[in-house]
Amino acid sequence: MKKRLILPLLLAWGCSNLGWAQGQPAPTNVGAAQVKKQVTACNSPAKSEGLRYRGKGLSLVSPYATSGLMKNEFTKRNLPHHYQTITIMGEGEATVAQATALLKFYNYKLPIEATPEQIVNMYYNEARLEGVKWDIAFAQALLETGFFRFGGTVVPEQNNFCGLGTTSATVRGAYFLIPELGVRAHIQHLLAYTRAKEPRTTIVDPRYALVHDRKLKEGFTQYWSELNGKWAMGSEYCEKIIDIHEKMKQIITVSGEEEHKAIK
Repeated sequence: MKKRLILPLLLAWGCSNLGWAQGQPAPTNVGAAQVKKQVTACNSPAKSEGLRYRGKGLSLVSPYATSGLMKNEFTKRNLPHHYQTITIMGEGEATVAQATALLKFYNYKLPIEATPEQIVNMYYNEARLEGVKWDIAFAQALLETGFFRFGGTVVPEQNNFCGLGTTSATVRGAYFLIPELGVRAHIQHLLAYTRAKEPRTTIVDPRYALVHDRKLKEGFTQYWSELNGKWAMGSEYCEKIIDIHEKMKQIITVSGEEEHKAIK
């Protein structure tokens, strides 16, 4: 029996040709020369392995359907009691399918040279390669870019998904040739805050050395909550990221006979 796809937000969405995957691709160490080829030929996570589902007429159902909420509004923040001690490094909890579903809910067509499936796959690969919690890093990108709608100081052409180098409303910050390099720079900037060891990939983050050298003297950051007032000036920066991550984890992805057969 097939289950309905459920997202705890307001939307009824018909999908005539949609595939979700809970199987997740193995991370790869992509060299700079291979990046452009990967972006143009990138398969979505759904095509990479195992668990997949293709259905028609799927809908997202909200328990808040009678509350009058618009689809681009969050309900009050849902923070776990231990959120202040959630580490930057470690394994992710959400699936590729959940991250993709959340992004598509807010922005189905991105203004960058990547599909929702591709950008999620990039975060999965780059972050897991370095040991960063990929799903929370992606939640941070969703916050920084307004779910890849941009509209602030940074423009889509920059492929800058974390406000890197954007030090004021008039300074756009870093530019990257393709989305995958922007994702890599984001993960490397998190590493600059987090550990003494350098990234496994060639450094493309232009501010890596600046932050890394300072953290060598001051001490490294362990928790997302420690980014408040540092990565961004807001006192609730971490809270916003973790709230998005919690909503991501609440998505129930489709399962059914097709998936069970794929496992065998």
